[in-house]
Amino acid sequence: MVSIGKDRILHVNGKPFFPIGARHIPVGATLKLLRETGFNCFRWTAFGMDAAPTARALPEDLGGMMFYPYVFDRGDLSVDAESRQKDLRDLVLKVREHPALLCYEQRNEPAYTFRNQAVPSRRPRD
Repeated sequence: MVSIGKDRILHVNGKPFFPIGARHIPVGATLKLLRETGFNCFRWTAFGMDAAPTARALPEDLGGMMFYPYVFDRGDLSVDAESRQKDLRDLVLKVREHPALLCYEQRNEPAYTFRNQAVPSRRPRD
């Protein structure tokens, strides 16, 4: 069970937990290797945005690691709502009872729309 205490410290099964997460698993790395080098959790790209071996299929043996599924753009229901809602629902139903589930990661910069807009020129400061 994961909770946030009154002290704003993350707790896993009642014990303080400081997440040291592998956001992108290096090609050729294993969860065992990540664990041995100090990581205690990893981002699982359930929708296959990574070339890592954990993309799409969550390994059965996590070797003591926690994981956090990346919901990518499925949390933005302003576009293709029905399909994204189904993907999100399916993901949550698949992992919500998993003992190593730490949290869910939403797109980390949902308002970062620079790709769709021209970048204004900057003037040097006086």
